[in-house]
Amino acid sequence: MYFINNLLNPQLVWEEALTLWNCEMGRIFPLSPAVFKQNIRDCPEINKSASGLAFDENGLIGFLFAKEFNHEGIKKYQTLGFVSFFYISKKHRNQGVGSKLLEMCEQVFKQRAKTEIVIGRDYHNLFPGVPGDFNNLTGPWLEKRQYQYRRTTHDLINWQPEAHYPLLNHRYEFRLATVKDYEKMISFFERNFPGRWQFEYEEFMTKTPTDQAYLVALDGSQIIAFTRVNDRRLRLIPYNMTWAERFTNLGAIGPLGVDKDYRQQHLGYDIVCAGLNELGRRGCQPIMVDWTGLLEFYQQFGFEVWKTYNYYAKQFE
Repeated sequence: MYFINNLLNPQLVWEEALTLWNCEMGRIFPLSPAVFKQNIRDCPEINKSASGLAFDENGLIGFLFAKEFNHEGIKKYQTLGFVSFFYISKKHRNQGVGSKLLEMCEQVFKQRAKTEIVIGRDYHNLFPGVPGDFNNLTGPWLEKRQYQYRRTTHDLINWQPEAHYPLLNHRYEFRLATVKDYEKMISFFERNFPGRWQFEYEEFMTKTPTDQAYLVALDGSQIIAFTRVNDRRLRLIPYNMTWAERFTNLGAIGPLGVDKDYRQQHLGYDIVCAGLNELGRRGCQPIMVDWTGLLEFYQQFGFEVWKTYNYYAKQFE
């Protein structure tokens, strides 16, 4: 026998989910207390009614943490419900526990007038989809419940970066963005990448302003390209540093983008080179690129596939 409590119950200890996960999956995806606290425990997007913990007489056997995002900064997320973190203990599968947790989640999101439920890809996500490490069982299980496969994405890794990556463009300036660049960065995002990347930048600079996280290319005083350059020192932990516990001194680049008027000039290549060189100066190795399908582009810098994830979603009628 098992029972499920949603997270409205104030007596639940959410951290039991972290313990269960690390006990069974920690060698592959070691989740730190800091990441769990930021992305789950203290995350304002968690919907407590749609989330639940499942127990038997011996303790926790499964969990589902769901999110919704209603901020104007990412309007396309307002109609979506997100399954952020979902796991059933290996000993308790095929007993209906996962089905009950997912049904509870779906029912709440239907009542909240969401039009679609998405696996992963939430704001402050742990995963950009269903990890390929789960014996390829999760996809068929979801498909039986009317979830549709959309596409595949990857996390990439460069185990031994070069000492220096030469840039192709020498007429532009490449440097770390400072807090004084805030207004120029906002203008760049509003013009080229409104939505999640802009919202992430605004949140990051509001909560943990620093001159070490964004590297930019400039044409005169105009920002024309950017990339994130992440290391373990960041207090607001980005997705591509989620699994840093597996490595001694992980670095990560991305997301990155180029002004729409400056494309086809190899600026994407150069901003990656500049980012890799910056992380090299910090002694970071290996270096991660997260949530991308641009395999051939990153292979030219020495990256290879590290993890694979599948997009799944279900539309409500």
